[in-house]
Amino acid sequence: MTYSTSFSNNFAVLLLVFCSWTLSGCSGLNVTKPQIISLQATKSSPQPAYSGEILWQTYVSGGTPPLTYEYRMRKNQQEKIVQSGLESTWSWQPRNSGNFHIRVRVKDKKGYISTSEWTPFRVDPAINNHHLIAFFPLENLSGVKAPLSKISQDYKELLQSKGLNFLSDERLEDFMLRHRVRYTGGIGSELAHALREEGVEAVFITSLESYEKSVSPKIALTSRLVLCRDFPEIAWIDGVGITGEDSPGLLGLKRIPKMENLEQKALNNLADSFLNALSENPEPVSKSTNGIKPRDFYLATDFAPEGKYRVAVVPFLNRYARRNAGFVVPLHFVNLLSKNDNLQVVEPGVVREQLLKYRLIMQAGPSLAVADVLASETSLSADLILSGYVFDYQDQFGIPKIDFSTRLFSGPKREIIWWSRSYANGDDGVYFFDLGRHQSAHAMLEEMTQSIGKLIFKANKFRPQESEFENINSIHSK
Repeated sequence: MTYSTSFSNNFAVLLLVFCSWTLSGCSGLNVTKPQIISLQATKSSPQPAYSGEILWQTYVSGGTPPLTYEYRMRKNQQEKIVQSGLESTWSWQPRNSGNFHIRVRVKDKKGYISTSEWTPFRVDPAINNHHLIAFFPLENLSGVKAPLSKISQDYKELLQSKGLNFLSDERLEDFMLRHRVRYTGGIGSELAHALREEGVEAVFITSLESYEKSVSPKIALTSRLVLCRDFPEIAWIDGVGITGEDSPGLLGLKRIPKMENLEQKALNNLADSFLNALSENPEPVSKSTNGIKPRDFYLATDFAPEGKYRVAVVPFLNRYARRNAGFVVPLHFVNLLSKNDNLQVVEPGVVREQLLKYRLIMQAGPSLAVADVLASETSLSADLILSGYVFDYQDQFGIPKIDFSTRLFSGPKREIIWWSRSYANGDDGVYFFDLGRHQSAHAMLEEMTQSIGKLIFKANKFRPQESEFENINSIHSK
């Protein structure tokens, strides 16, 4: 048996299959067990992340039809089933870098099984130090005045010290003037095309969610890297929300009273997260949270959480909350859903581009009209559209408080498959000595969105999964 990562020898493979069948028939043998002749991929290893579809094809001889194919992937000694069914091909669109191994198990009608060897495949980071990156000025969603230029410069210099290659401030300013760029919270397809003509491969987009410079300072930021493609894609996104009171320690000796020190800590956390995600072998990151479940929710019984979906997150309607809260909450959902391997989250700038194109103003909140446009093949072809309302968002002074609802539309079916209402105060879990208190609205919102994500899509991570191939007669596995 041979295992190749190219389709250049397809003719030889088919000839080998034909000869196998012919010889078996001529010799009077009754071939009952399937045999894997070859497992091939349309692209050779290595490939950069976000380089498009890689189609894996399994060639089999013998066996009693119908044949069932189970594709498995292994990374960092963790294995999971990525596809199981009658399809002999598997479409893979790698978004994470690292060393992967692929294999397939084939089972026929009688229960006989044939398993291939592991085929290694390396995925390189989408961006490296040789690529030119644009760093957009910070988007201010905090609702207060903040030193945006200083934070932007500090963040950019920190990333430059890690080896990243940025477009100069002069060239970026000239580009933004020529293309009349005022919105820096995302990029659409047209702007991505213009940036690519300037030699830019990706854009750093950062939003300041909260900023309070006081005796107990607070800061919250969400940052992402967007690839300048015909359809811009989010290659990395993460957020951080910290306060000077998060870990006061004994007698308050570990409090951070100065905003400069708190800002530097937040930027270091973001830079470390980015460098880990774009490294050759990123380490899995899991944020341990208790989770704040929604107070009420509905989920359609026929929704398949393991399916592959393109998700568009639209701005939430701000009912009574502070300024820009309708943009902060959906940004957390973009961060959350981008971590799911089976979801392709549309860059918010592309969603905004389409809403402006069709002059969609959601004065009365999310509607089927918006869902129909974003689900259209002439627009985003979104399978799922997430929207909602924000009723309260307090993150500046006093105890944090958040109150919002969500709706998840199925574009093709034109129906709501999820609804929820979530609200919480920072001191809900406090009983004594302030243990369990949430100091940051960002951290509290992160827990609330994580709970919603788990309820809708469940955890889709690398882990052993039960296989129908395991429960067979032992004689067939010999």
